[in-house]
Order: sequence, then C-alpha cells, then structure tokens
Amino acid sequence: MKQFGKLLGFILTAALFFSMSASAETVDVTEQLEERMEAYLEPFTSFFGYAGSEKCTDFKFDSSCRTGMVSMACLKSGIGGKTVSEVKEEVREYLQIYFGSRKVNYQAMEDRGSREYNPSCFWQVYRGKLTFCGFHTDGYTFSSDVIRVLRTDSGAYKVIYEISLVNLDGRKVETTGEAQFTVTMVPVEDRFLITGITRKAAYTL
Repeated sequence: MKQFGKLLGFILTAALFFSMSASAETVDVTEQLEERMEAYLEPFTSFFGYAGSEKCTDFKFDSSCRTGMVSMACLKSGIGGKTVSEVKEEVREYLQIYFGSRKVNYQAMEDRGSREYNPSCFWQVYRGKLTFCGFHTDGYTFSSDVIRVLRTDSGAYKVIYEISLVNLDGRKVETTGEAQFTVTMVPVEDRFLITGITRKAAYTL
C-alpha cells in the first residue's frame, strides 16, 4: 500500500510538472498583436479561402503552396495567361519577403479538364501559360479573423486563423462552418516570416 501511495504521488507530481511546463511554453499575446497579424495576413485571405474548403483534400505547406500564395495575394497586375519567365522575378521578391525563400515552383497541368483543388495546384502551367485552377464559390466570398496569437518560448508566433464564407452583402453563411489554420511565424527585422501552416478544420461548400 505504501508503495502504491508513493507511486501515485510520483504520478501526480509528474503530471503537475508537465502541465506547468506545457502552459509555460506559450504566452497569449492576442490583445497586443491581433490587429498587426490580421493586417499581415489579410492579402492571403483568398488563398486561405480556397485552401480552407473540404474540396482541398491534401493541404501541404511546400514550395508550390508558397508560390501559389504570393501569386494570389501579391501580383496585382494578374498573372493569368503569362509565362513563368514573365512573372518569376516578381514572385521571387514576394517569396523572399514573406517566406525567406526564392524558390518558384509552378506545376504543369497535364489535362485541363482534370484539376486538383489543392494549394500546390491553384496556379498551374497549361501550354506554357499560367492558369488559375481554383473552384467556383457560387456567389460567396471569404472573411478572415485572427482568433488567437501565441508566442512560444522560442520566440515564434502561432496564429490561429479562421476563414468563413460570407454572402456578397457581407452576411456570414452559417451552414458551411469555418476553416481554421495555424500559421507559424518568426519575427525578422520589421516583418514576419511564415515558416509553417497547418489546416485544423475545413468548411463545406
């Protein structure tokens, strides 16, 4: 019985220690950084909107994903119908700003009729020209919200980012649910570098 009591005491002490350690790993800084993170991620709302759909079955944060993100968010002149060589340098500039990378990676579309709805495939090359391969949103648009911002003990930030479908008049569509992402960022000089994105939930459409 004494041995059992000692074992139970050890287990409870260990559980308390690990609980305290886990809680010490992150600090909630939502109040201080919510507006700044919303402004920083706002250009990517459309990307997260498409990537947040259940139609996007295989979310991967890779070089194709990063290329697609800046293609949708930053190239205001539009890239549809252009060649990769025409947009490559501009894409590289934005990749460097947001991800600290200069690798441009567009995939080739083998069959125009068979489009995959995944982030790495949103922009593909068809017959030498860039083609958008997203899906129709049927009269909806996207709304984004920063739910929480956590600072880790390593100095990185984890942003819980939520995407909702809204009607064109701005009313939220309640029946579809929300998509949720965790965006990991590290501070560099006067900006942040996005180092990881995971999708936690998807909306239905």
